[in-house]
Amino acid sequence: MMKSRKDEYTKHALLWACCILFINLLSKAFFYTDAPFTLDESFTFYFSKFSVKEIIQELIRGNNPPLYEIFMHFWTEIFGDFIWVLRLPSLLFTALFPALWYLIVRKVESHKIALFVSLVFSFLQAQWLFSQEMRAYAMAFFLISASIFVLGFKWKYNVHLILSAILLALAVYTHYFSIFALPLAYWFIIKKSSIKNSVSSIGIFSIVFGILLVPVVLIVVGRIFDSENVLWGIKPNWKQLYGQFNIAFNYRLWYALALVLLGFVFNDIRRSLRLQKLYPEKWRWDVFFLFVYVGIYFVLFIISQFRPVFIAKYLSFVFLGIIPLACILLGKIFTKSNKGIYFLVAIFAIFLSGLKWVSNTEYNPRRVVRVMDEYLSENLDVTILVYPSWYQYSIAYHKGYYDLTPYQINGALVFDNIYCLDDGFQAKDKVQESSAILYIDAGEEFLDGNHPIRDILLKEKRLLRYEQIDNQVQTWYFEN
Repeated sequence: MMKSRKDEYTKHALLWACCILFINLLSKAFFYTDAPFTLDESFTFYFSKFSVKEIIQELIRGNNPPLYEIFMHFWTEIFGDFIWVLRLPSLLFTALFPALWYLIVRKVESHKIALFVSLVFSFLQAQWLFSQEMRAYAMAFFLISASIFVLGFKWKYNVHLILSAILLALAVYTHYFSIFALPLAYWFIIKKSSIKNSVSSIGIFSIVFGILLVPVVLIVVGRIFDSENVLWGIKPNWKQLYGQFNIAFNYRLWYALALVLLGFVFNDIRRSLRLQKLYPEKWRWDVFFLFVYVGIYFVLFIISQFRPVFIAKYLSFVFLGIIPLACILLGKIFTKSNKGIYFLVAIFAIFLSGLKWVSNTEYNPRRVVRVMDEYLSENLDVTILVYPSWYQYSIAYHKGYYDLTPYQINGALVFDNIYCLDDGFQAKDKVQESSAILYIDAGEEFLDGNHPIRDILLKEKRLLRYEQIDNQVQTWYFEN
């Protein structure tokens, strides 16, 4: 019995997806435990130790929803808390992510275009960062991709639409900014058939998705009207409109654009561009949704003038739409000629050249703890102050306090004469009580836009010396 072309296509696509998965696993596994365990990872580690009920109660008041911490709660109970275990889910999710995107794009475009999109996603800095940290981003991106992948099927009773809506809702319960994947889901539904045949599918998908998101909407609305509960970060300047784009493309945006422009010097590539104009139905929705995502990008910048959210990690959810749509449009033009293929290979090589194989090397929490321990051993009458208070989780982890809950960490550090501050009022009390102070500044300027704690200390105490520990942490030594 002869196999249908559809069966052959499925086998071919799955084989390539497996190759992409293998490449991602092999390359990322070499580096995923090398980056220092710090900042939000430490927060996730300790909060996942709560019971499920406590995780939900605590995290709905913060910046991220609780699904990832709940997942890691059970993961660590089963597999333990070695660093390679803690980051293993992120490694697996980021390896599956570009493989799924090969299959997604292959449903609506050629093999060459699908391969280009998946390889670009494989070696973008954001995905490497997500593979090297115990954070919700890798899981959110995997769930988004799985949601869109499921839309590629057509099952009875619209099961594929319902399942896709559930997966995308789970992504939002992992990270609120996953909501920006919604236009991408609509794009894929329309691309698979047509706008006329997609209306009912979009309607069913949207209704199920909307119902599932009611609890999230209530939480987010409550946060918006809570003046004390704001996102971290400082107001972005106009340079960041370009800067965040450059970051998203491995700091190689201008080089890639230069290569694209250079490609149009050749007649066959220009001819391919002219041919695209004759068939707008093949690319009009790619362009439309690309403009939708660029519009979201600018809207977020404007919102950030009042409530800062224009942060590279948050914007990665916007670039999840921009990157594949831009790559598809580029592929439509450049894959039609031999010279164009070489240019796509060169563009990919440009992105690859900007990749930092180990992310977050600018942080050094182990050294921060070592400096603190050395200073405590040399000075009996000394107080260590830490600001912001959430850096306590990084300190506790690198001190080896693995079995503590978040409620117990502060007491354990106070026992070591380490005080984590929430504001300047707490700093004033400690200044008057102590003759010598080591101040760990782990992000005053980022959080407040100025240096309130340091200014209090400089006013009350004599500065002995200052030391930059890493890209974020500074230590200030004071005495009477």
